[in-house]
Amino acid sequence: MWFFQHKDELRELQRRVDDLERNMKALDLDWSSTYDKFRSILARMAKRAERASQEEALPTAGFQEESTAPGDSSSLPQLLTPRQMAAQAKILARRRSIARVTEQ
Repeated sequence: MWFFQHKDELRELQRRVDDLERNMKALDLDWSSTYDKFRSILARMAKRAERASQEEALPTAGFQEESTAPGDSSSLPQLLTPRQMAAQAKILARRRSIARVTEQ
């Protein structure tokens, strides 16, 4: 009746196998989560690169350059749509009026 003599050893072995299975399932879930995050990051990077290449391929005739104010250190043109240009003009007008009020 060796079975009864080794009953404790079999229980210990079964407990160890159960622990290993539980750990493997946890690792599998963790890896799946990490893989999904990595895949979504790569998808975002690919989409960003695609947008950048599309923007480079667009003709610049559809955009207007912002005129720089005298004394402005930034001489790089900014590509803005007409709607953005109008909003930018309003913002600059408000800033100029605030600057005039504070100078007086």
